[in-house]
Amino acid sequence: MSEGNQSNEPITVDRDGISVTKSLVVDEFPVPTIELVLHSSRETAATVLVREYVPDGYSLESIGFHADYESEHWTAYQDSRIEFERTVEPEETVRTIYGLRITDDTEVQEFLGDPEIVSVQEFMDSPATGKVGELFDPDRNDALRSLISSSDEQSGEPDPEAPETAESIEPTDTTTAESSPPVTEGLVAEALAEELASEEVSAEIREILSTELGLDLSNSSEAQLRHLQTRTEDLFAYTEPVMAFLDDDGPDRLKELEVTVLELDESVEQLTSRVDQLADDLDSVDVDLAGEFGTLEGEVESLSTQLESISGTADQLDDLEEELAALATQLESASDSIDELTAWRDQLGEMFQGSD
Repeated sequence: MSEGNQSNEPITVDRDGISVTKSLVVDEFPVPTIELVLHSSRETAATVLVREYVPDGYSLESIGFHADYESEHWTAYQDSRIEFERTVEPEETVRTIYGLRITDDTEVQEFLGDPEIVSVQEFMDSPATGKVGELFDPDRNDALRSLISSSDEQSGEPDPEAPETAESIEPTDTTTAESSPPVTEGLVAEALAEELASEEVSAEIREILSTELGLDLSNSSEAQLRHLQTRTEDLFAYTEPVMAFLDDDGPDRLKELEVTVLELDESVEQLTSRVDQLADDLDSVDVDLAGEFGTLEGEVESLSTQLESISGTADQLDDLEEELAALATQLESASDSIDELTAWRDQLGEMFQGSD
């Protein structure tokens, strides 16, 4: 497992005409994201297996794959290993990503270790057509090597009349024959189990074994089955305490829930009754308001008539004021005339008195 990269510079690794560039993407997605870009400079298609590890102290839940960026080609393992396996065409570029669920941006450095190109296998429609014995390490178990080598000489379908056990399997290679004892079926099975359990068998050999044995399980499918088995075991482990809890406290909790449901039913009925009463009150208020609005409309019309009458009276008052002003002027003039007449009368009286 490689340590985190303290810089944010892209990391590029190459193998057999395949390059993988790993970098950090911070602005394109809502969370910090690791990007892997695979590019093939090969002349033929190849199946590429790239391996990464979730850093120590983090769980598989710390990462998440994006459905739009090749998520179907990723497989996660319980040992914190994640693998990307895909067939890449000549000159093809493939971009895949996984997001990080972290609480501190500084933690992203832990995820910037070097990616590992585990294998680059030339793509074949039928992986079992080659000399499968030549793909094994010479130091592998002799019994397993003999079994795989002998499969090149056998027909594709087993003989249904053949016995269930065989005394020995003759090796096809003379060097192997000199160094390897006869192999029994039990020894072959044991050797196969040992090799597969060690997880040192490459993806190419696993695919060939699957085809030869009629399993039709790819490395990715096998990993997914293991992951599913682990998840199932986790589910059972979680189910047991839940069932124990239900056995111990379940009946009491159910009674409490029943009481709570009954109380809720009563509350709902009370609220429903209250809502109905409010609806009736609103209908009554609407009727009363309609009557009051009709009365107010009549009063408004009456006031309008009175205002019109008062307006006419005001015009008449204006005319009266003008007439009163004219009368006042006439009275003043008459008063002056009376004063003159009174003065003239007095003068006449004095004149008559003087003549006596």
